[in-house]
Amino acid sequence: MNQDKKRRGTKMKSRENLIGYLFASPWLLGFFIFTLYPMCSSLYYSFTNYNTLKTPTWIGIRNYIVMCMHRLVCTFTSEELLVIGGCWEGSVSFRDLGSEKLSMSY
Repeated sequence: MNQDKKRRGTKMKSRENLIGYLFASPWLLGFFIFTLYPMCSSLYYSFTNYNTLKTPTWIGIRNYIVMCMHRLVCTFTSEELLVIGGCWEGSVSFRDLGSEKLSMSY
């Protein structure tokens, strides 16, 4: 009799677990398809030389080195760090982009 109750309790527990997984499966599926896969694939492609007509070739951190050496990236990164730190003097200028019309004042 005691084993019967254990067996019934185990079956009921596994059924409850299955129902819980079924209720969570739409969210899990959406998370894996729309969040986790794009994040992992973009991380992979950032370390490759990717052309849509050819297969990606692995180049390591060369993309990041080239990006960090670019003058505009260094300028915008330092300005963004100043804004985040709260040390901004009050105006943002986009002169480096070549357009005087994009100047904004706060």
